[in-house]
Amino acid sequence: MSIKIWPDSLIEWIATSAIDVNHPAAWIELLIERMIQTGLPLARVKISHQILHPQLAGISYCWTDSSQEIEIIKSTQGLLERDAYLSPFVRGKRLK
Repeated sequence: MSIKIWPDSLIEWIATSAIDVNHPAAWIELLIERMIQTGLPLARVKISHQILHPQLAGISYCWTDSSQEIEIIKSTQGLLERDAYLSPFVRGKRLK
């Protein structure tokens, strides 16, 4: 027996109509609308990806049910080398 996580209508939209959307934030907003319409209980969504850019390392698209809008967060190059990121707590290790 297989468990169906994604409704067929959502998969069909991703495979067909979704390819016509030109901007990532607009695509994510439409995806979230479709997910809610199919009955998925969403409190928040965050989709992040790295990019090849001289100044930016990546972009995150964040949505919450309280704001009902997409917030775009751009991460600058060098983020992974900063002291705040390299602290033992961030890397998952405890201080002794």
